[in-house]
Amino acid sequence: MRKAAPKLALTPSGVSRRLVALEHFIDRPLFDRTSAGLQLNASGRSYFDAIESSLETIRAASFPERPFDGRIVVATSHSFANRWLAPRMPELSSATGLEIEIMPTRDAEAVRSGKAQFGIWGALDVSGLRSEVLLKARAKPVSCARLADGRHCPRALSELNDYPLLTVIEPEGLWERWFATAGLDYAPTRIVPFATLSLMYEAALAGAGVALAIPMLCESALASGSLVTCGPALSIDEAYRLYRQPRNQCQTLSERKFLNWIRREVALSDSLFSDLANAA
Repeated sequence: MRKAAPKLALTPSGVSRRLVALEHFIDRPLFDRTSAGLQLNASGRSYFDAIESSLETIRAASFPERPFDGRIVVATSHSFANRWLAPRMPELSSATGLEIEIMPTRDAEAVRSGKAQFGIWGALDVSGLRSEVLLKARAKPVSCARLADGRHCPRALSELNDYPLLTVIEPEGLWERWFATAGLDYAPTRIVPFATLSLMYEAALAGAGVALAIPMLCESALASGSLVTCGPALSIDEAYRLYRQPRNQCQTLSERKFLNWIRREVALSDSLFSDLANAA
């Protein structure tokens, strides 16, 4: 209610009254009302599906400079594109009918200039764009069951400092943050930095050392057992955010479909990460 009110030039209570009036008008409830808020029910979903195309027709006529064409351009890092977004493109296309184009970059100008509708980045300082947190990252130490030097993966947290710790150049200090949250002394014998998370995970898969796994980017390796857990999932004070241009107009149907899809899929990946962490 609070988010919808400014776009409709109403108060939250005014939005509530409009919804109640609509439900009375069509003679059926559209939402389940719980202590957690409103949840669209089956009747509401059916009603929305029936009127969605008409709403899009009105929107396209009102904002002809932004016609719906079923195409979304997403600017994001190579690691996120390769390890999470690209493998899901067939499912995304099947579920939403959208055509997705990935622009591999960490330059937010891609969104500011309008070349991409959305940007998805972690640990990037971006100004002048609307943003929302997709994922508050947690990290847990992972490695091969047996490293290239012949050692087994660490059996206790106290052993971590004795192993090569794999990290990325940016953001800095991930291992320091993890050790601080774990309440452990940080005194590694060897730090091995990589330019991207993707390269870091490939090195971990090759047995080069212990890396910090975060949701989404190495879930397939964790699920298959190629990487095993060496410690708990803890906060590292980082987040993945979705960026878009600040504008007052409603999003196109294609943009709203993508937003709904990406939020749902990220939540599922985060839940899977939690399940894998608990199982370990």
